[in-house]
Amino acid sequence: MFSTKPLKNKITNLEDELFRVSQIKQNLDELMLTLTLDGKGCVIDTNPQVQIELGFSENQLDGMHYLI
Repeated sequence: MFSTKPLKNKITNLEDELFRVSQIKQNLDELMLTLTLDGKGCVIDTNPQVQIELGFSENQLDGMHYLI
């Protein structure tokens, strides 16, 4: 008969790894200024640190060109 224990262990390991990676990302978001630009150089995403440093809300930054 087919044993599901190896698959359950693999899932558990992957969930643990995902949790660790999520924690690392959260820590980086708190320390770094991160913004994402589209192909035309317009802002499509920012983290809260960028918004605080620039003094703009996320809605104000969305679509703004990086040279402005």
